Amino acid sequence: MDCSDPASKKAKSVAGIRRKPRVLLAACGSVAAVKFGHVCRSFAEWADVRAVVTKSSLRFISEQTFPKEIHVFWDDNEWNTWKRIGDRVVHIELIRWAEIMVIAPLSANTLGKVIKLTNLAAFYLFLSALQCDNYYALNKLASLRLVC
Repeated sequence: MDCSDPASKKAKSVAGIRRKPRVLLAACGSVAAVKFGHVCRSFAEWADVRAVVTKSSLRFISEQTFPKEIHVFWDDNEWNTWKRIGDRVVHIELIRWAEIMVIAPLSANTLGKVIKLTNLAAFYLFLSALQCDNYYALNKLASLRLVC
């Protein structure tokens, strides 16, 4: 995996053509993950895409739904590639590579974890696949605005 050039560097031009934006797509364990392959294909039309999936999301995602041109990282990739200090770490390489990360679908459980970990110190836009009834469970998070 060559993710060595950070996204913070300006996009390189080749013969006046700018490269596609780099998008890291992530799926969490929500029943809406059945559409993750479609999300990947839609983003791949205009962006350079890599995807990460969790073990719980694999209950809903079939490996055959991923487009062939998208590299998919599994939980095991993190541990299989790192052997000793100095080896590349997958999640760090992906952070360096990506310009934006999109979690789609975003479950209520994962949304709660993100909010707790980030303390909303930075700007985040959440486009959630939650059913309307689930928004009421999030009413303690008064500072969060969700866009349906």
